[in-house]
Amino acid sequence: SMAELEAVGRDLAGAYGDAPPVAAACLRFAQVRLAAALQGIRSIVVRDPDVVFRSSRPRELMLAMHGVQGTVKAIGSPDAAGVQDVYWRPPKPFLEAASLATVLVRRLLANATDGTTAAPAR
Repeated sequence: SMAELEAVGRDLAGAYGDAPPVAAACLRFAQVRLAAALQGIRSIVVRDPDVVFRSSRPRELMLAMHGVQGTVKAIGSPDAAGVQDVYWRPPKPFLEAASLATVLVRRLLANATDGTTAAPAR
């Protein structure tokens, strides 16, 4: 759960102080993976200049991404398993790993089906 992941971050900070950037990035991307799973997202791939999501709940993803900078489009039709591609073309600076992770966690958890909210990783 997101709470457990946040507790790991706090425990590490309590034991070792501020996490080095690489460790903080690992925790942040773990948050992205959890947030994506909660939204029914099966994969997220950066295909410059796009971020491509494969989602079993594309409508919910489109709602979560509503108002984000850039353009968001569902492409094609859902496959036999109900999975559809959703493309997001963000502003170029958003493709930087830390920025991308921050935007994705905030967007995906804001609409999570279990009401989970995210605190930023340190």
